This record gives sequence, C-alpha cells and structure tokens, in this order.
Amino acid sequence: MKRLFIMVAWMAMLVAGTATGQAEFGIGDSADDLAKESFGSEMKSQEADTRAIRAVLGMSVSMTAEVRDKNEEDPYGRGIYLNVGHVWRANRAVQPIAYVGAIFTAPYDDSCWHADNSCNVSASTIFTGGKVRLMIPIPWVGPFIEAGLGVSAGRITSMAGKSDDRQDSGLLLHVPISLGLALGEDHGYTLAFSYLGYPQKNHVDGAMGIGINIPLN
Repeated sequence: MKRLFIMVAWMAMLVAGTATGQAEFGIGDSADDLAKESFGSEMKSQEADTRAIRAVLGMSVSMTAEVRDKNEEDPYGRGIYLNVGHVWRANRAVQPIAYVGAIFTAPYDDSCWHADNSCNVSASTIFTGGKVRLMIPIPWVGPFIEAGLGVSAGRITSMAGKSDDRQDSGLLLHVPISLGLALGEDHGYTLAFSYLGYPQKNHVDGAMGIGINIPLN
C-alpha cells in the first residue's frame, strides 16, 4: 500500500508541474490564440461543460490488505469488475466523476496453501461514490491518477486461517484509487489498474480494466 501511495503522490506532482508549465508558456501569437483571447470565456465554458459516460470493464482480484508470511503465498479471489461513471470536464486535466459499479470475485482454490474452509478471499458488492481524475493532457496518451471516497453494499471476506481473518457485510466505506492511461486523439479510451481499499477491514479489491467514453454533448 505504501508503494501505491508514493506513486499517487508522484503522479500528482507531475500533473501540477505540467499545468504550471502550460500556464507560463501556453500563450502564442497564432490566429487561433488571438481567437481564444477574444472568445475565451465562451470557449472555456463549453470545454468545462463537456460531459461523458465512462464505462470500464475488467478482471478483478480480491486480496488481503496485509502480507501474512513472506514464505507463504497469500490466497486471493478472482472475478469481474464493472464501473460506470458520469464525467464532467471530460478530456481535461481535472475531471470530477460520480460513479457506480459492481465487483464479484470467488475464492481461487489454487492460491490456498491449506484446503480447509477457513481459506476464502472474495467479494460480492455494488458500490457508488465520487472521485477526481488528474490527467496530464498530452496528445494520444494521458497518464492519470484517480482518488475519492465511496460506499459499498454487499459482503467482503478475508479469511486465510490467520488471527485477523474477518468477514464484513452491509454498507462499507471504501477508498477508490486508479492509475492508468487515457488513450486516443480525444483521450476517449481508458486502460487502468483500479483498487477499492476498505479501511480497517483487511481487504482490497483490485482490477485491470479497459474503458470507453460515450460523449453526452
């Protein structure tokens, strides 16, 4: 988890540096720049109002949040992941997103180092929340990070025959974090590694997904 947060902080600083550079050196003498100066308010308003539905589908993994024993492989679950978000300011450096989704994983038996009923790492939840994407809006390939806060409804299980095994159900607070690339001329495609972390629950759901933007205006 520490490595994940270090990567998030590094990406955030990179985005901030890029934005500062654009602010300092983005003014040009071309006719397009003069037009933007004349009609800047209207154009900025139109860009800010650009909205899209972003659908991401992928393969998911459920894991325990802490490494148990370096000499043993931690058990995990495998399944599917779906996330659909309403995106404001699509294709911009800062994108607010309201999202809903679902994740379903089942225990992967081959990952269990013992064959009793105490080995079960899985999830069956639907979730919703809000997050922000910070993207470096360079042409065709835009690196990004996403973070926010949300709530899941369902059940998460982290049982590996250890003292901190647990199973939780109902409404559960989660923290979504994603790292990835926005691809295409208008950054309309997504390739991302996404995580839902559950504070104090010893459980993390991860996914590798691909997605597409469906413009709304």
